[in-house]
Amino acid sequence: MVTTAADQPLTLNELYAQHVEHLSLLPQDKNNPEAASTAAVQANFITPRDPVIQTANGGRLPTVPLAEAEELNRLKNAVENQGSQSRRDERSTAEQEIDHDATMADHASGQSNKADAPLRSAIPPTKTHPLFPQLPLYGPPTLLRNLQTTAFQLSSAILSTAFLGTIVLGSLFTSIPLLFHHLYLRLTFRNPDARRPFYDEEKRRQKIRKQSARAWKRRRRNTSFPKPSDRDDEERSRHEEEYEPTEGGKDPLVCDLGYYARRVGLDVEEFSVQTEDGFILALWHIYNPKEYTRTSSSHRDRDEPIVFPNNYLDDGHVSLSQQHPPGKRRYPVLLVHGLLQSVGSYCTNDDDSLAFYLAKSGYDVWLGNNRHGMQPRHQLLSYSDPRMWNWNIRQMGVMDLPALISRVLSETDFPKLALVCHSQGTTETFVALAKEQRPEIGNKISVFCALAPAVYAGSLIGKMYFKFMRIISPGMFRVMFGIHAFIPFMMTMHRWLPGSLYGALGYRVFSFLFNWSDTRWDRGLRDRLFQFAPVYVSAESMRWWLGRECFASQKCILATREEAQQEEAEDEGNNDNDDDEAMENYFVQGKTHQTEQGAEGSSKFRGRNAWYSEQVPPFALWVAGSDELVDGRRLLRRFERGREPCVRVVHAKIIEEYEHLDIIWAMDMIEKVGKEVKEVIWKTASGEAREVCRVPKDCGGFSVSEEGNGWASSFAKRHWALALQRSDEALLSLDVWGPLSRLSNMSGRKKSVAGEEQVTSVLAPQEVPVYERESNADDDALAALGYKPEFKREFSLWTSFCVSFAVLGLLPSFASTLYYGMGYAGPPGMTWGWLIAMGFIQCVAMSMAELCSAMPTSGGLYYAAAVLAPPGWGPLASWITGWSNWLVQVTGAPSVDYGMASMMLAAASIQNPDYIPQDYQVFLLTAFIMLIQSCISSMPTKWIANFNSYGSSFNIVALIVVIITIPAATNRADQGLPRFTPSSVVWGNFYEGTNFPQGVSLLMSFVAVIWTMSGYDAPFHLSEECSNANIASPRAIVLTSGVGGLFGWFLQLVVAYTVVDIDLALESDLGQPYAAYLLQVLPQKITMAILALTIICAFSMGQGCMVAASRVTFAYSRDECFGPLSNITKRVNRHTLTPVNAVWFNTIIGTIMDLLIFGGPLAAGALFSIGAVAAFVAFTIPIAIRVFFVGDRFRPGPWNLGRFSAPIGTLACAFVVLMVPILMLPSVTGSDLEVNIQHRMLGDPAAALDGIDQDIEKSSTGSSGKDDEAVDDGSQGQFNKASIRDVPGPLFARISNLWLLYQCRRGRRYLAVDAAHNKYGPLVRIQPDHVSIADPKAIPIVYSQTGGWTKSKFYDAFVSIRRVTFSTRHRAEHTRKRKTISHIFSAKSVSQFEPYMEANLQELVRQWNRMSDAATRAGHEYADMDCLQWFHYTAFDIIADLAFGAPFGMLSKGKDIAEVRLTPESPPTYAPAIEVLNRRGDVANTLGCYPALKPFAKYLPDPFFHKGLSAMENLAGIARARVNQRLAAQEKDLPQRNDMLGRLMEAKDEHGSPIGREELTAEALGQLIAGSDTTSNTVCALLYWCTKTPGVMERLREEIDRAVPRDIDVPSPSSGNRGTNSRSPSLRMVINETLRIHSTASIGFPRVVPPGPGVTILNHYFPPLTVLSVPSYTIHHSPSIWGSGADEFKPDRWAEDTVTAEQKAAFVPFGSGPQACIGRNIGDMEMALIVSTVVKGFDFELREEGELRTREGFVRKPLGCRVGVRRRRKRKG
Repeated sequence: MVTTAADQPLTLNELYAQHVEHLSLLPQDKNNPEAASTAAVQANFITPRDPVIQTANGGRLPTVPLAEAEELNRLKNAVENQGSQSRRDERSTAEQEIDHDATMADHASGQSNKADAPLRSAIPPTKTHPLFPQLPLYGPPTLLRNLQTTAFQLSSAILSTAFLGTIVLGSLFTSIPLLFHHLYLRLTFRNPDARRPFYDEEKRRQKIRKQSARAWKRRRRNTSFPKPSDRDDEERSRHEEEYEPTEGGKDPLVCDLGYYARRVGLDVEEFSVQTEDGFILALWHIYNPKEYTRTSSSHRDRDEPIVFPNNYLDDGHVSLSQQHPPGKRRYPVLLVHGLLQSVGSYCTNDDDSLAFYLAKSGYDVWLGNNRHGMQPRHQLLSYSDPRMWNWNIRQMGVMDLPALISRVLSETDFPKLALVCHSQGTTETFVALAKEQRPEIGNKISVFCALAPAVYAGSLIGKMYFKFMRIISPGMFRVMFGIHAFIPFMMTMHRWLPGSLYGALGYRVFSFLFNWSDTRWDRGLRDRLFQFAPVYVSAESMRWWLGRECFASQKCILATREEAQQEEAEDEGNNDNDDDEAMENYFVQGKTHQTEQGAEGSSKFRGRNAWYSEQVPPFALWVAGSDELVDGRRLLRRFERGREPCVRVVHAKIIEEYEHLDIIWAMDMIEKVGKEVKEVIWKTASGEAREVCRVPKDCGGFSVSEEGNGWASSFAKRHWALALQRSDEALLSLDVWGPLSRLSNMSGRKKSVAGEEQVTSVLAPQEVPVYERESNADDDALAALGYKPEFKREFSLWTSFCVSFAVLGLLPSFASTLYYGMGYAGPPGMTWGWLIAMGFIQCVAMSMAELCSAMPTSGGLYYAAAVLAPPGWGPLASWITGWSNWLVQVTGAPSVDYGMASMMLAAASIQNPDYIPQDYQVFLLTAFIMLIQSCISSMPTKWIANFNSYGSSFNIVALIVVIITIPAATNRADQGLPRFTPSSVVWGNFYEGTNFPQGVSLLMSFVAVIWTMSGYDAPFHLSEECSNANIASPRAIVLTSGVGGLFGWFLQLVVAYTVVDIDLALESDLGQPYAAYLLQVLPQKITMAILALTIICAFSMGQGCMVAASRVTFAYSRDECFGPLSNITKRVNRHTLTPVNAVWFNTIIGTIMDLLIFGGPLAAGALFSIGAVAAFVAFTIPIAIRVFFVGDRFRPGPWNLGRFSAPIGTLACAFVVLMVPILMLPSVTGSDLEVNIQHRMLGDPAAALDGIDQDIEKSSTGSSGKDDEAVDDGSQGQFNKASIRDVPGPLFARISNLWLLYQCRRGRRYLAVDAAHNKYGPLVRIQPDHVSIADPKAIPIVYSQTGGWTKSKFYDAFVSIRRVTFSTRHRAEHTRKRKTISHIFSAKSVSQFEPYMEANLQELVRQWNRMSDAATRAGHEYADMDCLQWFHYTAFDIIADLAFGAPFGMLSKGKDIAEVRLTPESPPTYAPAIEVLNRRGDVANTLGCYPALKPFAKYLPDPFFHKGLSAMENLAGIARARVNQRLAAQEKDLPQRNDMLGRLMEAKDEHGSPIGREELTAEALGQLIAGSDTTSNTVCALLYWCTKTPGVMERLREEIDRAVPRDIDVPSPSSGNRGTNSRSPSLRMVINETLRIHSTASIGFPRVVPPGPGVTILNHYFPPLTVLSVPSYTIHHSPSIWGSGADEFKPDRWAEDTVTAEQKAAFVPFGSGPQACIGRNIGDMEMALIVSTVVKGFDFELREEGELRTREGFVRKPLGCRVGVRRRRKRKG
């Protein structure tokens, strides 16, 4: 009787309903009528091996396993034959109908589970064809199946795209030598293309295409349409008149077959064809629009899934036979494409395409696409359903090919057609015609033309990347490439990339993969060739081609490797001459070949393994002689040697020089293949067909007998010379092992319960297991538990202990949990509190060890719970224990690696104070660490054991080092304290860390022991790999807990005796008491060394966790706990004999879990810390069952506790029951409730070391420590993004800083932000935490003088030598620096700088006068120049004169050059200062969007970054060189100048001391940067706008002439023109308008909302830490502020009676607020003097074409401005 797991009998109807459930389209729900209509009703057998499911609504579902289909029909018949009997009779009937044997019962039980696990594979049939293994069975979409499917999609999306990226990089790398060779030929004046065999023909065709494109354009303009001169012969003219193109012009490179057909005067119509398993295929019909009427769309729509019906559906359409009279019909030809292609590949060479050639020759050409192609479709299934993709080459041959043939014959009314296939198309045909598949379709084919027949594998299958795909297991293949489409990213690239780029990339990639070349192709059409490839194919189909089971392994599509080797051995006596003679006998004379081996039989003997029967059609084969992908010669030899007596080869040809795709794409393909295909098709057509069909061109002279033998013989002789060649290439072979199966002789396996005698074995006493290898006592013990031994037993007691000790990770675990032992009860909790907890934990460990000795299996705890539980409770106990234990294991490695990554990046920030770790960096480093650990865990057992042995040894040594170092190196004595805390305090003084009584506080401190000591169960999970497991494994458990507890106690004693101040350690800003404690008692270097040891131990700990977790996952998979994924994760790698798939499954899960890093430490800690509670749940359940339910009936192993077993187990359970509520208590310090204890357990290593960085900084720089990073911007808090989530903005800007960084890299940040404001409004989110506000009302708020607003981290990227006034973010420090240098920029000081400016302007006038005079002497009215460069020279020389005491000399030399010193002592070098400054501004502005990238930017492949960073160093070197010269003069007591550097040298810090050399250099450099390119860029823009805008220059010059005497070249105080600005209002208006319209500082300077209540702007609340900015360019160009002419240059808008208060408030060219530009006075004066000088002294002619080209770095700078310059004539009067 068939029963359920609960021993309740199933009725027949219930069993039938269950079977229907997992074969239906949707889960069956009585309340869902749609589900009922899609229920599976019966299985239709297309072939005896190919059943498909028919649904209630008549739909079809793809092939299911044979056993499932037979069972469905069997149950259906039983239900239908059942009478109206009672329920008891019904059960009796069910029992009679259903087999009683145990196998069927197990099968029924399995079905009951499939509703919950829909991806579970079907039970394979007793015999599966080795070349066509059973496909997995996917059930209807349930929640579990959808989650599992999504997991496959995620893993495959990452891994397959990475695989594709590797291939792409490989193809590009291998192209480098070809590129250099190409360049070499070009440089030596040789044409590399001239060596191509069809070079002249390519040029001719290219010329014709260009002429045709021009003619098409003329035709479109209604002009004459002359034909190219090359095509003026009469026959070609008549041909073109018959086929008139309806498309033309330049090829747009589109994936449109119809477009290319219309280019040659043809057209296409698409038919939808439904296969018998419900897939919708695209069938294209090529026709001449002048003689054929297109059929209706309703008729072309898909028809019923019926193949070769007796009467085709008559829907009233006019068939092809009715459109053509007798004698004018066209014979039907069906073309089928190759792998990863669509039928468009036959149509890409214009008239030289095979499809168009056959159509124009007189055939009726049909192009059949296999399932999916460019657009996957199915009658019922969706794209995301795995059943949509569950097929391979067998289904394509058995289902697709008959459907296509049937539809073509129904449309053409012919009994047969000619079939032409290429590559994979030939494979599916060879498969379909086989006598075991669907041979009857051979009766529908007049001839099968195979182009590059893919039957035997070529040498290319041995390539590294193909070997990789062949070596990985089927499960791993599905994890990597999914269970849906194969690398769908290829199709995404097809949609995204331009046709030319995609074509070029496609050629490179496929050329790299398949060793193709375009030598024989028309290179001008090469990009077009790849527009129809690749297409959607299933990952399962690619696994058939490349996986370890099928084609790649067997090297053949219809014979196993053993069969092929046997046949080769029979033919070993043949030599080449024998082969030649035999092939001629076979092909030409129709005789059967016999060898010596074959002589013992006859053709019957040689054909005993024949693939084909008498129904097979004639074959014609064209083999590419240089094809490395497939071996066509071997197929010919098979026919030649009589292996296929029924096959008649009517044509065979080997084209030696052809590669795989040359068969359809070579330029001479028509001559060598096309014409012969045309002839073969016609000569094999029946006499009746030829009578009603038109004769194809050039085929009228052939006389063909009914059988076709006569012409076949003569035709074969013509091509015999090539066909006789024999391939001597050795085929690669790789021995591939199939998946290891279960122990076959364990048929008596049954589940034991507590009531039975043997509670630790599933074997009855009389049952004896049978092994596949020599067994030992360990294998016997494992077999008694019902498991097959699969691992090598290379772990010992020591190595098992090493793994578990590594998992224990005492040092990193102690670091994370010190808070509890020290913070709850103080030193007593760390000393004797640890001892008490350790005693109870040892009880848990010993009880677990006893279970391990009795049941040494990887399943460990959950297996014990299942076997020991009382009757009926086993599943629940096992389920709770198992998943709790798995949760502990799978979160172990990610949590440890997360902490390790945080510590490593924080340590990096110590070395580089400017570096702040970001979440994405922590995630990537965590994933990288897990990747390394996964690779180690995938190694052979012995290697893993050795690695963990070394790791644990290091752990122990590191522990000992730390335990010795801390008391030996403590600096307590230096702090005036005794070397150690007195013992009375350590053992007796409780720390009041909670509001609970001292006893409860002591219990709460046990948390440190519990967390630190979790991991000693690892030997249990490694027991199947351990020798003498039932003794060594339990000993390793007890040893781990004992040694770990003892060392942990020693470490606690050291801390308890040396801690200085518990309160300071707990409340430190470091975020972790362990780090704060170390800094209390140790010097800095020793602290960092101990932290380094902790990081190394953490790696060993994480790797141990990975090993243990993989064994648990393997054990669960072996028991089918993961549904269909179990088939993947339970496999043991045949090379390493370790569960590699389980390792990588855990890695993927762990990486997904680590995404919580982006949610902050609370999110990550909440997940990982679940393991603490889950561990004790898993540990205790089997112990409690063993103690309280099994009792004396428990059969112990050789390691046991004897009579102490029950008491120790009771103590263990009592301890856990007591501690689980304690684990749930909140962490209370005083009366303040802080955080849940589970979060504190993880700690925050990143914050800890960040705090260390700050403390070190304070100790090294003084009490303030503000100069670098002690910024009061709230950086110690956490920004809440929820409050600005509703602020609109570009998608990528809202989720990543990379959007703004990308815009800066392009030099168009201001434009992108402005465009975003135009699209989204005044509030735009331009970074996840940054909002741009384009409203002048925000200016006084964001740049407020009060309220604590600070600069954002954007300014960190500008730090060079050290922070200067501009880049200082700390508000108080900024105020100090500003006060230090503010006197330099007072009005009085600025007026004293004018003489230096005058001197440099005099040099500018001299240079321009010289150039103007030279141009006049040369007969030119104006001297041509780029004025931007000269304004750069002027501004740099002026600011260098002011900031460093001497100009660079750029004006006098007319060159951009400056001295550089990388350090004060370095020898001088020289660099272009202007270029350096520009690069520095560009890269700093870009990195400011992502300051964390700065330390790594120089390693990026983009030269923009490393050149920019080098520029920053050179710029600092320029400042050092100038300051060195000035300080050297000061040391020599030389007279000092009254300039900016002199004023800086007089400046004092807050203590009244002169500022240091470094700060002096940095501030001088800051003045150089601020006063150089900003001035020159603005003046250049001013000259451009003034010369471009009529009337402006004239009026400005007139006012300057009035203000400055005529004999003065440069306005200056000495000329009495101190009031130049006030006396020239036009000058002020022009400068203001230039600053507005050009907006030199165009970005919005970012500020941080200070801590506190936040701020509300434009009715939107912004929380603290939000970054806000007001974009200057957008504000300066806002029509709402400046009117409709905001983008026009109108200086008059600044007239006093015109400019509004709103405009004045919105004008912020130098920033606003207390942190605005301090040197505005100097900038104003410098611009006014330069403009006055050049306008007064020179005439200008604008020669810049179009708008002024600009690029944005930190400032918006012109790229140049060409002008003509002429010296002005002296004014009269």
